[in-house]
Amino acid sequence: MDNYPSYTSKDKPIYKIYDEIYTLLKKKYRNEYIYKNEIAKSIIKKTHRFSNVSYVNEFKINGCIADVAIFNDTSTAYEIKTELDSFERLDEQLSVYKDVFEYVNIVIPENKINQALKVVHDNTGIITLNGRNVLNCERMAISNISSLSKSKMFNCLKPSEYFYLYEEVIGTKPFGRAADIKEMCRNVFLDLDIENAHMEMLKILTARGLERFEKDCFLFLPQSLLATLLNLRLNRKSLMTLRENMVETIC
Repeated sequence: MDNYPSYTSKDKPIYKIYDEIYTLLKKKYRNEYIYKNEIAKSIIKKTHRFSNVSYVNEFKINGCIADVAIFNDTSTAYEIKTELDSFERLDEQLSVYKDVFEYVNIVIPENKINQALKVVHDNTGIITLNGRNVLNCERMAISNISSLSKSKMFNCLKPSEYFYLYEEVIGTKPFGRAADIKEMCRNVFLDLDIENAHMEMLKILTARGLERFEKDCFLFLPQSLLATLLNLRLNRKSLMTLRENMVETIC
């Protein structure tokens, strides 16, 4: 612990404590959360300004979990490998993601760029986090849309979402036993060509995006908590309570 400076929270508002500890982590211990939060700040807040975009931490895909998934006018997965991680199983993970996402990226520390270039396929994007904690695109991801798996894309949808899909495509609501309805919805999805199937998936998953009150509250909450807030999706009352508590001082 000698390498870590002492820290006192006395007489500081809670939001300042969060931001100061986050800054300390960026300098001393860049764990996976740091990468996720920098992705959220750079891509969700700055690029999209919270509009027409859905951000998901730990997105489950057929036995694997993508660290960050972003849905807007396309689908993008981000696999994070920090200074603390190895590249073991990386190729297997990325292959699974490419069944569902048009674009797949790995996000790594700057000093792992040469290692990444040796092990990841040419259609995988490479993003680095440099010593100033700035994300840089070292190689653009290439569209993977022709290789997407409609069956595996369908598996990412919730029942309410594939019900909606069925009604939008067929024009009537599905009915029957739950298992039969799921199979009916799956068949409708599988009958679409790959571009339309991807477009329908995007419509559904971007609908998981932020509400207006969430966007407004996020502007007044610590940016060190952005990835956490995007993942928790607190209701209006909880967000307002959190916002009020953040200005309280630790005595």
